[in-house]
Amino acid sequence: MGTASKSYQYNLGRYHRKVTTANAEAQVWFDRGLIWSYAFHHEESARCFEKAIAEDPTCAMAYWGVSLNAQCRPNYNKPWDLFDEKELQATLKTIEHALKEAEHHAPHSTPLEQALIGAVQSRVPAGLKDSDFRACNEAYARAMESVYRKYPDDLDVTALFADSVMNLSAWDLWDLKTGKPTPGSRSLEVKQFLERALERDDAFRHPGVLHLYIHLMEMSSTPEVALVAADHLRTLTPDAGHLVHMPSHLDILVGDYRRAIASNADACLADEKYHNEHGGDNFYSFYRMHNYHSLIYAAMFAGQFKVALEAVSRMERSLPATLLAVESPPMADWLENFSSVRVHVLVRFGRWQDLLSLPFPGDRNLYCVTIAMLHYGRGVAYAATGDVEKALKERAALKEAVKRVPSSRICGDFPNRSNVVLQVGEAMLDGELAYRQGEYDVAFGHLEEAIKRDDALTYAEPWPWMMPTRHAYAALLLEQDRVEDAAAAYKADLGFDDTLPRARQHPNNLWALHGYHECLAFGWDDFFMVWALLFHVMFATCAIGGIHYGTGRHMKDLSDDNILKAMRYWWLCYVAYCWAMIMIKISIGLFLLRVTINKVQRWIIYIVMGLTVMTGLVFFFVTLFQCTPISFFWDKFSQTGYCVNIDIIIALTFLYSVVSVFCDFTFAILPVFLVWNLNMSFNTRLMLVPILGMACVASVAVICRMAYVMDFKNPDFLWATVDIAIWSDTEQALGITAGSLATLRPLYRMVSQRLGLSTNGQSEGTGKGNPQWYTGPSTGKESKRKSIFHMGTLMRTEKGTVRDNSDDNPMGNLQPIRLRDDLVDDTQVDRSEKGFTTWTVSTGSRRSDEEHAMPDLPSGKITVQKNITHETERRSF
Repeated sequence: MGTASKSYQYNLGRYHRKVTTANAEAQVWFDRGLIWSYAFHHEESARCFEKAIAEDPTCAMAYWGVSLNAQCRPNYNKPWDLFDEKELQATLKTIEHALKEAEHHAPHSTPLEQALIGAVQSRVPAGLKDSDFRACNEAYARAMESVYRKYPDDLDVTALFADSVMNLSAWDLWDLKTGKPTPGSRSLEVKQFLERALERDDAFRHPGVLHLYIHLMEMSSTPEVALVAADHLRTLTPDAGHLVHMPSHLDILVGDYRRAIASNADACLADEKYHNEHGGDNFYSFYRMHNYHSLIYAAMFAGQFKVALEAVSRMERSLPATLLAVESPPMADWLENFSSVRVHVLVRFGRWQDLLSLPFPGDRNLYCVTIAMLHYGRGVAYAATGDVEKALKERAALKEAVKRVPSSRICGDFPNRSNVVLQVGEAMLDGELAYRQGEYDVAFGHLEEAIKRDDALTYAEPWPWMMPTRHAYAALLLEQDRVEDAAAAYKADLGFDDTLPRARQHPNNLWALHGYHECLAFGWDDFFMVWALLFHVMFATCAIGGIHYGTGRHMKDLSDDNILKAMRYWWLCYVAYCWAMIMIKISIGLFLLRVTINKVQRWIIYIVMGLTVMTGLVFFFVTLFQCTPISFFWDKFSQTGYCVNIDIIIALTFLYSVVSVFCDFTFAILPVFLVWNLNMSFNTRLMLVPILGMACVASVAVICRMAYVMDFKNPDFLWATVDIAIWSDTEQALGITAGSLATLRPLYRMVSQRLGLSTNGQSEGTGKGNPQWYTGPSTGKESKRKSIFHMGTLMRTEKGTVRDNSDDNPMGNLQPIRLRDDLVDDTQVDRSEKGFTTWTVSTGSRRSDEEHAMPDLPSGKITVQKNITHETERRSF
């Protein structure tokens, strides 16, 4: 091997494809060019293919490689219509020359190589109209399909065919709402032949197949099925930054922000290695920015401010104005939006003074998106710190700034445009300002419009508006005591229901988890339980009154007046009992609904709640009106009247008791299914089941009471029915206790903290314990109102400064998933460069490989392959 090859400083793994050449150096350079092509680093790919041509001018496949990667050729992230005229002409010229040379040397190549060279000839459009480019893409896809039909077992052919078909519907492969392929796309076909390829062990060493499979599945309703491919890709090509980054697309979608941070940090380091050697005057700078952007996005969801801020700083240092000023390709259109990311980070973490101290760029045309975002961030900061007048000025400036953003300016990641994305910010700021002015309904209207605009954006990863709009909306709803609406918004954001399509959900993000936890702290189930407690107090009070006047004694020993009063109290006990039990059953049902996501289980709960309420109401009205007039139940001395046959009351009591027992045991069994599929230890699940299933305890009293129901017939009513009264009181008390048991521990903890008996909070600077949740801006004083950007979402210390979650975030020490040893490249990469200390994410307890195989997904069952074999072992989380 020559000196040039040995001195090549980039570790691309071991992937190799033998091509027709007698020159070993040309073969090495060809392999590098192909790997870089799969990594979407088209400039370096073309450079490597040119090196191969320099070593062997007769290597037809090297010319093929140049034609495929010339001038950042049309690809999944940059279709033909995004080339400017100068760039387009240069690209076509290079492709035509390379194709001519490839065709000239093709006769000496293998039949497969000749087929690939023949297919790529269709890459040159007949004209420069949009229809010409579309026809060109379709022709290339047809040509590659013909090659694939002849060589279906060739992994490179599979990858190239997948690439050609996916480019026909770039970033539009799936309908996010339905989860089905978009009309006209061939997503299922691509999925079929990529998965056919992945049945082979060597496919897990193929960077192209793995890369494209991730892109194919990320927009689908089941992105997690590509996690195994992603885990093999993580370390396959250590210095190909974009390939190292790609698994994070899925990490974000499944809520594993820990791994997303790690993968993107490695990717950024690999990119910086290349950037330090070759500079950033290339289109791959777009991919460099994308990797930084993804790292920042993951860190924001994980609450890691230091990681996000360092990534922003490193990104900005490698994005000079000279690069943005390049006109062909128009780099400002592709890259300038990344200069505005710092604003997103500072707003997310509530760094208001940092926001207000940011300077405006001098070139207002070059940095038009950044300036618009600065006005947005300043508006939020002024509003959050109570200066509404200045916030209103920033809102007006924002609207003017958005008008100056050209429609060609891309928002971070293709295909969204900045002028469209900024409209989300306009509605968000309008909502913040209206809220600060006390116009709450107007504020919620603006925030709902922001959500609508946000949801309408085209899928991109990271999402172009980096802070989910539902977080702000839900936080303010919660502040206005609209708990159920806030919980619904958080629930949708976390993916606990089907409100949002899979690609719009943010599983496991700590902001929504904390907000949802706050919503669950007191909800409608607690409201109904409070009413149950009040009716139980009424029952106990009436029972005591009845005892005072004669309940529990023989009626022959009582005066008529005492009998009348004791019977009246008995009748009131009827009323209180019926409503107490109705409230208890509704409360328990609502509690289970709050922690249940399975549709069948939810329907069971609704049915049981409906059944118990219906029988309870029937029992109530029959007992209420069992005598005519009603007072005849207790006063048979001074009036005439009649009561229904006591056998009817007894039969109804038995019916009610049977239904009650059935409902109680249904509520007791359901928690077994609710808890058993959670990703918790066996002991934890075993402990949770009886806590959630305590609803059946009340049935013990019901069963015991049934032995005494016939005593309703006894003429000595007050003496005979005392046991019924005792067990009815016990039933209510047990039901209230059982239904409230799940909240006793946090209630005890809260009372202990308030009384100073224990501390679970965080002492400033310790980095340990649970954080304090502060509700005001960073002014040293608590604000009565909470900003939508930190209410229920921002970790703060007692002094009001945003608490960084970087050091004590329980992300754990990052360990790779254990893959088949024979499928893993043992090549290692050193990521210990100085200055990257905050990207190591190494605090927390060490977790096993099995625990690291999947994040704690909040919903559903995910089947994950643990080993890649034809007879695959599977485990469900």
